[in-house]
Amino acid sequence: MRFLPLTMAQMGGEGVCVAGVDLDTREWVRPVASGRRCLFTEHVGLFIPNCVHELRLGAKQRRDMRVDPDGRHTEDRVLAGPVSVAEQIEPREKLQLLGELREPDLRAALVAGGRSLFLVGPEVFATQLDVEGAFRWQFSAGGVTSDSLRLDAEVASARVGVSGRGCKGTCPLWERFAGEDLGAQEATRETIERLPGRPTLFLTLSLSALKFEKYWLIVAGVHVVGRGRIWL
Repeated sequence: MRFLPLTMAQMGGEGVCVAGVDLDTREWVRPVASGRRCLFTEHVGLFIPNCVHELRLGAKQRRDMRVDPDGRHTEDRVLAGPVSVAEQIEPREKLQLLGELREPDLRAALVAGGRSLFLVGPEVFATQLDVEGAFRWQFSAGGVTSDSLRLDAEVASARVGVSGRGCKGTCPLWERFAGEDLGAQEATRETIERLPGRPTLFLTLSLSALKFEKYWLIVAGVHVVGRGRIWL
């Protein structure tokens, strides 16, 4: 499999969530350790952002009714072999890929179920550090506004929610990007689009395991990419 990681997020403890796309089929894939919902810290160095990897995957991970009663985490596949880096992806190729993957109707996809990974190009985007030093995210994309998602009766009936303080972000590269490239603790889509080359912003969204009877929507990956350069 030719695999491009689109999120490499730290989970609780030693867990690491790696997820991305099979470039040959355009299907979402989350490689996991056998019997687990994640990989572990020793796997982190095997995956490099914006590089195509060769993977050998086994069967789909067995569903755990305690954390995924609705069967949303259908992308989980057992990592069954070594990981090797094949090549870097070119900016134009990544921009085209993300454009193809972008979810036109996020709200409908969340209601429909059967998936836990989505890519959006937000119409509205803002993030800032909260009093605890964590980034909180607000966005509007594909018929969904993160601030009002928890009040949407149809989405709520599908057991999807966001924190009252805004979506949690787990993209490990974002904090460095915000400090070094933007020089700011707050950012908007317009801030990013003013970078040289006018890059396009995409977000990889992921649903967590079930907690307090809901799957929580997380910003698991941020992608800032133009025709001639990849920032994230």
